[in-house]
Amino acid sequence: MVPLPIPAAPIQLASYEIHEQIVQLHPGGDVSQPSSGLYLGVWGDRSFEDDRVSLDLFVSVNETDPEGDAVAETNPHYRGRVVLRGEFLWIGGEDLPEEERRNLLTVNGLSVLYGIARVYLRQLAEPLPAPPLLLPTVSFRDALSALASPDAAG
Repeated sequence: MVPLPIPAAPIQLASYEIHEQIVQLHPGGDVSQPSSGLYLGVWGDRSFEDDRVSLDLFVSVNETDPEGDAVAETNPHYRGRVVLRGEFLWIGGEDLPEEERRNLLTVNGLSVLYGIARVYLRQLAEPLPAPPLLLPTVSFRDALSALASPDAAG
């Protein structure tokens, strides 16, 4: 192994809270058979104040989304959700334009919160009699256009 340089990132997590969490066995699933799919729903919102962003992240597994659309189920073992809010600070100085700093705060902040949600959901599911719940890794690069749309609240 080689030692790696680890300077502080220009984006820092100031705090986070878990507002809601639940994981349970899916009533339509059969844990004695493999699961052939996972429906993952992810929603977000953001608000800015100076060099700080507040991000809300809702992660849903094999559930109906907040708008009520039905889930296509293929022997899901679990269903559940976690809702997080995180506060992130830009400490990288003024060398980037404000919009670019805000975009970096958003994409990286959502990625950090999703990583927390993945671990948390897996830990909640651990005592249940089914294979481990492992959410896929995802990219939040395209979240910027969704959050900037006229339909976005933040």
